[in-house]
Amino acid sequence: MIKVTVNINGMDYNLKGDKNEQYLLDLASFVDGKVREVMAKNSRLSTSAATVLAAVNIADELYESDLNLRTSVSKKKNIESDNTELIKKVDKLNLDLQQCLSEKSKIQEDLINKEQSLKDKYSGIEESFNTLKEEAKKFKNENDILINENKRFNENLKETKNLNEVLNKEIIEVKEKNKFLYKKVDEARNKEINLKKDLQHSTEQTKNFEKKIFDFNIENKELDKKLKGLNEKNIEVGLELERISNIRRSLEEENILLKEKTTSFESNASTMQSDVEELKLVLSDERTKRQLIQEEHKKCKEELEEINNYYYEADKELGVCKGKLKEFSTINDNLTNQMKSQKREKQDLEQKIQNLNDEFIKVKNINNKLDKEKLELNNEIKSMKNNNYNLINKHNTNKETLNIKHKEIEELKGNLENKEKSLVELKNKIEDLTKQRSNLLERSKEINGKFRSSKYKVLELQEKFMNLEIEIAKLKKQDSVNSINKSKQKLAPLAKKKK
Repeated sequence: MIKVTVNINGMDYNLKGDKNEQYLLDLASFVDGKVREVMAKNSRLSTSAATVLAAVNIADELYESDLNLRTSVSKKKNIESDNTELIKKVDKLNLDLQQCLSEKSKIQEDLINKEQSLKDKYSGIEESFNTLKEEAKKFKNENDILINENKRFNENLKETKNLNEVLNKEIIEVKEKNKFLYKKVDEARNKEINLKKDLQHSTEQTKNFEKKIFDFNIENKELDKKLKGLNEKNIEVGLELERISNIRRSLEEENILLKEKTTSFESNASTMQSDVEELKLVLSDERTKRQLIQEEHKKCKEELEEINNYYYEADKELGVCKGKLKEFSTINDNLTNQMKSQKREKQDLEQKIQNLNDEFIKVKNINNKLDKEKLELNNEIKSMKNNNYNLINKHNTNKETLNIKHKEIEELKGNLENKEKSLVELKNKIEDLTKQRSNLLERSKEINGKFRSSKYKVLELQEKFMNLEIEIAKLKKQDSVNSINKSKQKLAPLAKKKK
């Protein structure tokens, strides 16, 4: 037992109790404070009345504390029931979370499997598409080359056609020239024949004239001889006239006859000389004509030689043109064959391009299917996102993990959207994501375990705290009751002593 003297309202009291000294002093100071509070409010009251009012106030506080304790106990019971319900809800939520996590893991596995299958499909499709693109590029380049070659061949054909037309025109012109030359040659030949005939005729005439001239010359010589003889005879006759006077008369007649003959001969000689002169003039004319004919003949020969040379050159040109025509015909045949082969190749290329377009359409359809699957996956990801968002709203404590998972889902979505560009990076990212997912699952399990243990610990601490509050309230109540009883017990003998 501990014995302590305390001062309450200016009076000393001896207190005994099992509690420590400080507790008794605090209790006495509490009662002294209550009494002094009552006295301060009403100074007319006596000490006994003040103590009674203080005791009533303390009892009021005690009953209030009892009521508070009862209400706190009822609240504790309600809180415990609420806590049990919350624990059940938390267990349900944990089960739902586990189910969601299992569903999420299944969905992620399905996504990974689908993604892998899509990667496999897409890798094969992409390889085939790339090969088809390369083949299409090659075919396009070959087609462009063939088109350019076709254009060149068409240009060459046009040039050859133009050359053929020019050559045909030249051949027609050469033929016309040849016809004209043939006409000229025929005319020249006819002229030559006529000239030859004229030459022959002129030569014959000249020969005839030469014969006539020769004959005339012979006759002239004979006439000259006769004239000489006549002159000699005349001399002899003059001598004989001198000698023969008798025969003069007879000879005069003969002389007259001879004179007539001489005159006739002279006239004949003059006519013959005039004829000879005329023949000489004719001969000179014939000679000039012959010279002119010879000159014309030479000119004709020269023209014939020129015509022959021109004809020979024309034949050569015709031969060259024929060779060129043969070459152009062979080139044209080769070009036509090449055009046919190119047309066939073009048809084959068009067929291949059509096949490539069909395959490209198939690839497009596959890409559309893949886009649909991507949309479905995106919708699933959105639904997962919504589920995760709901789970985040339900479990604020798992915000970090769910945010990480949300980021992972967004990364997966971004990776799914960009998987056409970086398939190799996706593999590494998927491996990293699988590692992060396993780590996050382990973390989420650890966090869920810690969360459950922390919840249970908090509930246990709350229960302990409530029990401690109840015990403290009970102890306070018991202490207050004991202190009141002890104060009453101690105040009663003191009052008796004072009396």
